[in-house]
Amino acid sequence: LTLENAAEADGAPQKVQLQDKSRHQMISRTMIVERRYAVAVGIIWFLAGGAVILLTLDGSEGARCTICEDHADVGIKVCRHGSGRDCAFQQYEGRIIGCIAVMVVGCLLL
Repeated sequence: LTLENAAEADGAPQKVQLQDKSRHQMISRTMIVERRYAVAVGIIWFLAGGAVILLTLDGSEGARCTICEDHADVGIKVCRHGSGRDCAFQQYEGRIIGCIAVMVVGCLLL
């Protein structure tokens, strides 16, 4: 491939040799900006999920619940009363799983 350089003083065209780059050497400014954006969005998702899960686990100080377990081998259902953090998984199981999912999406973007 020959490219002409218009800035040559003698008017003779100069040949430029183009070389193929390997796949890992092809980086553009757009790719760098997109990667930085993905890292920033990933950090925001991870921190948002972490903040909500911490607020969910720590913010249930006055909560009361009944936690029951089935023992099939004996045929007994054992229940106990819980308060505070004991009830977090009992009452907010869906929210905690959602927060973990948000944090996983954030980690995938990183």
